[in-house]
Amino acid sequence: MTKSRWLLGLLALVLGSVCACTTLTDRAVVHDGPEAEAIVASMSERVEFPIPPDVLPDVCIAYRFSHGDRLVISLLGQPDALRSDILVDPDGNITYLHLSVVPAVGLSAAELSADLVRRLKGLYLDPVVSVRPAVIRGNSVFVTGEVRKPGAFPYDRPLRVLDAFALAGGFGTARVENRTRQVADLDRTALLREGKPIPIDFRALLYDGDLRYNITLPPGDNLLVASLVNAEIYLLGAVKTPGIYKLTEGLTLMGVLAKAGNLVDDQAYRQSIAILRGNMAKPQVFVVDFDRILRAEALDFNLRAGDVIYIPDRPFDYTRDLAVVAMRAFIGVMGARAGLDLYDKR
Repeated sequence: MTKSRWLLGLLALVLGSVCACTTLTDRAVVHDGPEAEAIVASMSERVEFPIPPDVLPDVCIAYRFSHGDRLVISLLGQPDALRSDILVDPDGNITYLHLSVVPAVGLSAAELSADLVRRLKGLYLDPVVSVRPAVIRGNSVFVTGEVRKPGAFPYDRPLRVLDAFALAGGFGTARVENRTRQVADLDRTALLREGKPIPIDFRALLYDGDLRYNITLPPGDNLLVASLVNAEIYLLGAVKTPGIYKLTEGLTLMGVLAKAGNLVDDQAYRQSIAILRGNMAKPQVFVVDFDRILRAEALDFNLRAGDVIYIPDRPFDYTRDLAVVAMRAFIGVMGARAGLDLYDKR
């Protein structure tokens, strides 16, 4: 199976949405440069994706046991009851003392301790049980893409975004024009949680010290670090061959659609093609009427590296709603690529 098919298959699994707020900016006539006339045929709007309140840094995430974890369990005042290598078995249970089937998967240490206290009350007076993980195998945080050590990292303590980047050895580097430079594209780096994109302004976090974005990461989170090495654009939605395309000099919207085999005629809504540009936490969104370009009523739209082009299958009343759908599609492609990269390195 080719990489492109993997990307398409995994993209279809991406679910969820994020909330968004918008601030209308001046129309594109304020832009300078060779593409100014082309942008006049479009609507330009700044869309900002705020951090959802439930993922702010002060949220405490308790570790929950999973298959393959090993636990240390002790009983206060009973040294013979200490067990330091208790396995969470494939069925999700543990064995402790005479208790042979005790569910553990999905429980926190406090919850499992309370359950053991309840089960031991018949044998011990006011038992006090301590439970802690010894070896974490079942839960991980993933950091993939342009980092020094991409992969899965055991979730053995509460982790935040900066902790995860540190575990991954920091961002990748490359020799560019005889200089060693960081090659992580922070504008297109993303956080994926349970199939949903979490809007993080990584540039603000790392360069401006905005610790609002240093949120807590529960097990299963995937930080997808994009690369600056390849000048790419992302073509998504109702197009015959969606995917990632190399940016060539002078490439336009019409040109990349021709490369992709054009639009899906019975599905594409050509009057509102969205192009997301810049920081994906607060992108500039251009809504282009492609029919006007085809009728030569507007100039073609010149593309830049990192542009996300989304072809909708229906009209949207608000630019922010269109941008949310485009963002979900983009995160899906990023997640699919990261999965393939890890698979290829096995």
